[in-house]
Amino acid sequence: MAVREIGKDKYQLDVSRGVGKRTRMVFYGSRAEAEKAYTYLKRQCDQEDGREKKSYNNIGDLVDAHLEHEKLHKAHKTWEEKHRIIRGPIMSMFRKMHFDFVYTSTIEAYKKKRVNDIGKKHRAINLELIYFSGFWKWAYKNGYCQSMPIKMPKLPYKRKPPKVLTKSECMAIFHNAGPHRQAMFLCLYHAGLRANEVMTLKRYNVDFTGCSITVIGKGDKTRTVPMTQTLSETMKKHFSLMDDLISNPKTKVPWDETLAFPSLRTGKQLTDIRRPLWNAIKKAGISRKVTPHILRHSFATHMLEADADLRTIQELLGHEDIATTQIYTHVAINKKRTAVDLLE
Repeated sequence: MAVREIGKDKYQLDVSRGVGKRTRMVFYGSRAEAEKAYTYLKRQCDQEDGREKKSYNNIGDLVDAHLEHEKLHKAHKTWEEKHRIIRGPIMSMFRKMHFDFVYTSTIEAYKKKRVNDIGKKHRAINLELIYFSGFWKWAYKNGYCQSMPIKMPKLPYKRKPPKVLTKSECMAIFHNAGPHRQAMFLCLYHAGLRANEVMTLKRYNVDFTGCSITVIGKGDKTRTVPMTQTLSETMKKHFSLMDDLISNPKTKVPWDETLAFPSLRTGKQLTDIRRPLWNAIKKAGISRKVTPHILRHSFATHMLEADADLRTIQELLGHEDIATTQIYTHVAINKKRTAVDLLE
């Protein structure tokens, strides 16, 4: 039997490809959807066996091209994570399917399967669905499928409020950093840049006349962030020090002069800024663990505590969804609650 029911909304598709040769696939969805998927699978098998000219691809055939595209447009760490997820759990479920035959019931079956595999790690499963949806959008845009991505409801999870530093702790890190690192850390705390945005920042994107920084963020999206007077003066000092270092004939480093913060050892783009940050934290006497992103969290939280508009903070941080920015309201409310509790 070509389409056989093996469970609730679960079917086995069975295509005969000649003597002793078959292709089987498990499909999740309704009977009508399974019949459509069988038609597609049979056509794929006919194409592979040379009985029909190949005209369109299944999801597994598109992985290499999609990941190659993402490698050119995403940060390296993001690409590595996407590579691991798409080649792992996504392909284990969708490799032989076509995007046009992925339905809501198929997505629900995937979520159920992943919960069985890894437990109630809902945030991780939601991220997998985000990457799968992005893969689907790319396939639709490039003409590999006719249907746009369907809505994929997220699994519920409680997001922990971000960790933040006090204003005095942030400035202690700044004062205990080396002369070449002070401006870098202020870009995190006074401008709310991501670590990767700091490492890739170009000198020509720092506008001292307009007192602003043009940031190339996630997905190559551009935003303009104003500089505080402290940040502006620190950046001028940093560029002056870098000019002296670059023009020094004794330094034989092949400098990339377009970078705002090149590596002092190689002259090329930095790959990590955690080590110099940890050195400054140690000198500042801060015992808890601090990452570059915590300085960005502190920027947003301190802005909110100063009664800045949530929409403005969203634009400064480069968040696509304001719901992402709203996590900082929980930190601010908790601090206000602590202050009120002092009256008890």
